[in-house]
Amino acid sequence: MSSHIRAADSPSPPSLNLFEEPADYRPSTPPPQTVRVPYDFTGSASSTSLSSSDPQSTSSDAQSTDLTIHLLGSHPLWGHHIWNASLDLSRYLQSHAASLLHGKSVLELGAAAGIPSIVAAREGAAVVVASDYPEQPLIDVLKRNLDENTAGSVSSGCVVAAQGYLWGASVEPLQVHLPAGQDGYDLLLLSDLIFNHQAHDALLDTMNQALSRQNARPSVLPPDTHPSRLQDDASHPDFPDKLPFGELTTAAPDGPCVLVFFTSHRPHLAHKDMEFFRKAEATGKWSVERVGRWKREPMFPTDPGSAFVRGTVHGFRLFRTGADVAR
Repeated sequence: MSSHIRAADSPSPPSLNLFEEPADYRPSTPPPQTVRVPYDFTGSASSTSLSSSDPQSTSSDAQSTDLTIHLLGSHPLWGHHIWNASLDLSRYLQSHAASLLHGKSVLELGAAAGIPSIVAAREGAAVVVASDYPEQPLIDVLKRNLDENTAGSVSSGCVVAAQGYLWGASVEPLQVHLPAGQDGYDLLLLSDLIFNHQAHDALLDTMNQALSRQNARPSVLPPDTHPSRLQDDASHPDFPDKLPFGELTTAAPDGPCVLVFFTSHRPHLAHKDMEFFRKAEATGKWSVERVGRWKREPMFPTDPGSAFVRGTVHGFRLFRTGADVAR
């Protein structure tokens, strides 16, 4: 007598995928998020905590000026964060908009969320190009932030663009946005990039290619009069007394320059962060000024090392010097 077993009743063969992980074995990638950033970086909102975007929680006046910033859920190049340095760089731009931004061309490297670029466009720049690593998700969210936060908020004719760019490559694709005959950008913005120690040479190469060679002047005050000098400064192992270059400044910057704002998120490697400025000065092409210091909460509270160091933002200004300036 033959047996008749339906296929549905047949026992399942054992799985041959011995390395298959359960669905919940690894944590899932965090979802994208949207946060509200108060636009007044120089006033009472300059240290306001960022909050999840909720249109019902703010007044219509606040909504009209605050930034709505979209972020990736995660990214290996850290483009999914709003960096403290970008907020204090934005503060500096707002404070010196008349000399740094009005009618000027601005290029941001490693822009991530693009907040300093948005500020530059809103505060009167003529050309603003926000660049980041040439990977589509990064550029898409950067473009979205630029589009949504500059629409109706910039001067007529202002050029605003998001573009992929690899540090150290030719800057010709970035220069297409400049007016005919202009030899480079008036202002370069670098916000929390120099912790990438292996990229220092590439960043310096891009700076040298991209910044205008028009004359710039120092804005130096006597070191002993600067507020940073008058405070006990434990915020950096080499800052300010042990640094063999630069001065502290508060005067309005004049001429094409590079603003480099950063935090030493890894205090034990702070000396390597500072190598960026030593390398710049050693080329003979750059003068270095320290424009200030700002205190915030550490971005990564559970990381090792001094919380004071990890919560301090330093601002530097670099401008061309000597033979590197066009005559």
